[in-house]
Amino acid sequence: MKNAIEGLLGLPDTVLTSIALMLPQRDRLDFAYSCTLLHACSREWFPELTVHLPSKDAKRLAGWLAKSQAKAHVTMNSYLQISDVQAGLAALRRGGACVVSLGPSRFRGPQGFPLAALEGLTALTRLDLRQAGRKQGRWEDLARAPALAELFVESAEETAGSMAVLARLQHLTLLHLGYFATDWDGPQLLSHDFLPPVLTAMTALTALELKGAGPDEEAFGWDMLAALPALRRITYSNNEYFERLPAVVSRLTELQYVDLSFNNLRTASRLRPLRHLLDLDLCKNEMTEVPALTSAALTRLILGGNSVKRGFGRLAALLQLQELQITIVGHGGKASSGWEVLGALRRLRHLGALADSLTELPRGLSQLTALTSLVVKLNWESRRGVRKHSVMSGWECLWPLSRLQTLELYCMVSRQPPPALPQQLERMQRAGLAVTVTTNPWPTWY
Repeated sequence: MKNAIEGLLGLPDTVLTSIALMLPQRDRLDFAYSCTLLHACSREWFPELTVHLPSKDAKRLAGWLAKSQAKAHVTMNSYLQISDVQAGLAALRRGGACVVSLGPSRFRGPQGFPLAALEGLTALTRLDLRQAGRKQGRWEDLARAPALAELFVESAEETAGSMAVLARLQHLTLLHLGYFATDWDGPQLLSHDFLPPVLTAMTALTALELKGAGPDEEAFGWDMLAALPALRRITYSNNEYFERLPAVVSRLTELQYVDLSFNNLRTASRLRPLRHLLDLDLCKNEMTEVPALTSAALTRLILGGNSVKRGFGRLAALLQLQELQITIVGHGGKASSGWEVLGALRRLRHLGALADSLTELPRGLSQLTALTSLVVKLNWESRRGVRKHSVMSGWECLWPLSRLQTLELYCMVSRQPPPALPQQLERMQRAGLAVTVTTNPWPTWY
């Protein structure tokens, strides 16, 4: 029945008319009413649809998409042949389908995505070429998709000059450049180790993502970022050689989202002038102190995976903070001021705070009444047959947290919760807390 309905909706109007003329007069009106109703329902129920290539039904789906005016998101199965992509896109294009996003995919062999296949996809707004091979065809063919707003590229064999076509994409607001990527024959490096000069002409760009990019010297072309007045989001991650922020960052005062995760940064002092910052991710760096920030609007701060030892008092000024991940070291035993300052963050909803050798949950947690999820590392170990866990007391500070829904306990060695935990959970349940507990050996961001 499902296939019959899909087939009916995908038929051209001329075919439907021929079918109607073959029916008795009394059934034609019912047939027309059913077709109209099905099309109306499809527009309401399925405004967007995902199409997987290769697909034997691409032609039929194209007809349905065109008639229902639905938007198509095209994904491609792993290790496609180029001919599969070209045939599938051609079928969708001939059928009048409105394709708004395409990718990602891998391809067999060294060949990459055939950019010439974008011909006719004038509604395309998102193109993801990550893991799509080193040879992408002629970059000039990107002009075939004038509505493109988001472009993701990794490991492409292109020079900075050949990327000049990006200046013609006037609607492009997000650009992702991956300088290192896993290709079919191993890791590859983008053929240029600096930002493309065309970047200065892309004044509509609001988000720039650089993954595994080049060195942190000024020769990389950081100053070009100052020519992007609309830039609000920047990602620069996965570079173990990136140890200091370029000076131009201090001039990008309109930035709202900054992701500097998985680098080797030791300080983030050049972020201080960013007064409009809403989200800052410094996960997995070499930070030893909480950065000095001036943005009173900051709602998310990720410091997990660093060895934070000082600067905790700076957190008290971030009153709008709703999510915080932090790894505290050097403050074992009873909760120190590094923990107690958290009590001032009354809007905090998600807290992941890990510390070494903590023996007492900090009393300041009881003030975080908006908290819905909490992550704690227990350091519970089993050595020479003697079991012990570091958090021995302070569980009562969780009782006032009436909104708490998730409590994650990470144990260093054993996957089992400490012996005293079942008793504490029972007391929490009697206090009216519906808490789900997850025990894992190690959080991914620690």
